[in-house]
Amino acid sequence: MKKVFLILAVCLSTVVSVVAENEKDERTSENLALTTNVSGVVIDKITGEALVGVAVELAGTNMVAYTDFEGNFEIKGVSPGNHIMNISYISYGDENMPIEIKCNKTNKIKIEIADTEN
Repeated sequence: MKKVFLILAVCLSTVVSVVAENEKDERTSENLALTTNVSGVVIDKITGEALVGVAVELAGTNMVAYTDFEGNFEIKGVSPGNHIMNISYISYGDENMPIEIKCNKTNKIKIEIADTEN
């Protein structure tokens, strides 16, 4: 009789575990569907040259990207809505830029910053 109860308990806990995992996967999928990507390029306002190593951060989040050799960046998993982008680069100072992120849309941004030392 103890074996029957033990087997039933194991089966029941397995079913509960599988159901809970499926619900978790569905919630995660829903959250991913509500996010989008933001990409863009950072260039020098005067020369038009791409800037390498610029930090592009969404304020209030831990989402940050650094520009590549062509000035490009991409931040993935951004929730739609109004955000502030913090752009910082040595000798260019820091700039804050308001942006609106839309879901199911290409969010490509061109950022021009000026050297503060000139």
